[in-house]
Amino acid sequence: MSKLEPLVQFGPWCYRASVGKLWLAVGNESTAITLEPRLQKLLNYFLLHPNQLLSKNQLIEDVWPASEGTDGAVMRAVGALRKLLKDNTQAPVFIATIPKKGYCWLAELVPLTSPKAVDATQKDSTQSTRATPELKTPSQSNRQFILLAVMSLLISCGILAYGLTHLTLGSHQPVLTRIEPVSALNGREQLPVWNPSQRSLLYQHQASGQTDWQWVLQAEQQMSPVYAPMMFKALGKPVWLGTAIYFNAIGQDDCGLYRQTVLPEFSTPERLTHCEQWLRAGLVQLNNQLYWLDKLPGHQSRFQLWRSQSAATEPGFVPEPLLDTPLPALEIHRLLVHDEALYVLAQVSFSQTQLIRIQPENGSWQVLRRYSKQLTELAELHGQLWLGQPQQPFKRLSPTGKARDSLGPLSADLTDLVFANQQILAVAGAKPISDLWFMQFVGAEPSWQRWFASNRSERLAALAEQQVAFVSNRSGHGQVWLARRDQLRQLTELDSEQQIQQLLWYRQQLVGLINSQLYQVDLGTGQLHSLLPQGTVISRVEVCRQQLYWTAFDQAAGWRLFRMAANSVEPLLDDVLDVRCADDGLLLRREQSAQLQLWYPQGGFTELTLTGFPQNISQDGLWLTNDKGIAWLEPHSATLHLQSWQGELQQIALPTEQTPVAIYSDRSGQHWLLQLNRQQDSDIVRLLPERSP
Repeated sequence: MSKLEPLVQFGPWCYRASVGKLWLAVGNESTAITLEPRLQKLLNYFLLHPNQLLSKNQLIEDVWPASEGTDGAVMRAVGALRKLLKDNTQAPVFIATIPKKGYCWLAELVPLTSPKAVDATQKDSTQSTRATPELKTPSQSNRQFILLAVMSLLISCGILAYGLTHLTLGSHQPVLTRIEPVSALNGREQLPVWNPSQRSLLYQHQASGQTDWQWVLQAEQQMSPVYAPMMFKALGKPVWLGTAIYFNAIGQDDCGLYRQTVLPEFSTPERLTHCEQWLRAGLVQLNNQLYWLDKLPGHQSRFQLWRSQSAATEPGFVPEPLLDTPLPALEIHRLLVHDEALYVLAQVSFSQTQLIRIQPENGSWQVLRRYSKQLTELAELHGQLWLGQPQQPFKRLSPTGKARDSLGPLSADLTDLVFANQQILAVAGAKPISDLWFMQFVGAEPSWQRWFASNRSERLAALAEQQVAFVSNRSGHGQVWLARRDQLRQLTELDSEQQIQQLLWYRQQLVGLINSQLYQVDLGTGQLHSLLPQGTVISRVEVCRQQLYWTAFDQAAGWRLFRMAANSVEPLLDDVLDVRCADDGLLLRREQSAQLQLWYPQGGFTELTLTGFPQNISQDGLWLTNDKGIAWLEPHSATLHLQSWQGELQQIALPTEQTPVAIYSDRSGQHWLLQLNRQQDSDIVRLLPERSP
């Protein structure tokens, strides 16, 4: 069946396939819901293949754009369709789940128009050559599907309930075992926020194939979004005050703090003040006043807390600084309000994170906990703080910041958790899958191809002659893998608490920075052997002319540069937060300077000016040096800059299908790897308790 009737009825629903309009047969078309394009294409595909087993891979290939579909995206879209159709997963009428196989459309289709049909799939039917097996008659298959679906749900809920046994969000909070889609747009959604009346949801949307973001307002219990007209390069988490929102964003020119009326309709955003660095979640409100963090001008790792001097709803808007001592941080991952205080999850170095509490009445602050790994998520759920790290479930924090019981495996793929209206909202599918691409120069022009592709993330490459070490999640959480010519094998067997932060080659040995400690990784056994004295905490490592250099941050001493000399640690310079190799010296990033400095141990310092070099670098991999010169990625852009040591600048446009996030090369500059994030669908979801018996 390759054609679909223009107007059909299934169960109590009427559906016009060409425009995706759905309404109850007892009503009329004027009351129809217009499906989002992704749900329209998915429903059309189901209707074109009734009573047939449709695997997730088949749906990904035939419904989703190339490289955007994932198992999670299919599950959320099917869940959104079920919600609209008011279908019951335990006794399905429309869509049945076949455990470990896929889905099947059950309901009989009744044409409501003439035999003339329209092409509803928006794809040439010849694109799919797979044979789709026919199932049994509807009455037989329904009973089997219902039985299989019930068994699958019981098993799944049992597994999830076991993992969530210790979850306690409140004295009467039930166990959370289910995810229900809230949004279903093509592309990416993130950072959901309820409006004060709790009747509508605001979130950000990036359409498939686009790089800019816009606001979307969606009424509760509906999937009919309203789009704000203005687009931004980046949007931060908003704060509701009255009918308006406040947010920081990167517009066409630079970073700014904005105010925009949302209800009853979107107005033109009003720019209130400049910001030095855009933060994804660095703005909150407490007692009707705004608080936000911003980087201090002229500093690379110091942040000031600002407050609106008058109530944010009043016409006047005058920022005032609150902290006598600025916060030390390369990046702020989260600022939130908890128990009338402000809590900050700050990345203090390339490998360490701190949890900080600020008293807003006087600006005093204290470090509650230091973590020797990168943590990116902090949420308040029903009066308690929860902490998240990449690919790991959220964990509840004690008053001193120690991680305790887990929110369960359901939360490992979630970000942006928020508790509102007695429910938990989150974003599913936002954690990126990254690939390594091999880049080679033929003359002055580069060419690239995907290298050792998998459906898991690959990152942190270290290139040497005839071999590459890298980190991959293909066996679960991150492990070190080694590629030699066409052979690939896993080296390490690390546990989930061991986070790999950097790989490099040192005197023909593989070295790894793991939980801020430096180890040699045995190429035969994968065993770890400590290279530095016990307790040596490192931010980032560099090997120059067979010598080991590293930077480290100390709360009292600040940033410092060290070197390994005769099996002992030798301090070299203060105020150095990053180091790279140069021709005959070292290239330094200083905490109190926006300029790079060339340091020759025998000849002093020379400032190096690079046009377009990013001022705010909080993660490793955004820039490097090799024998040919300096390379860096331009923020919010698919552009690679290469400047030779002689000063010649070259700009290279990278593949735009994926987002470049890191670059790696060997010492000679002949071989390169690009780390690119796949553009995935992400959706706003609701976490729900287990159903009552």
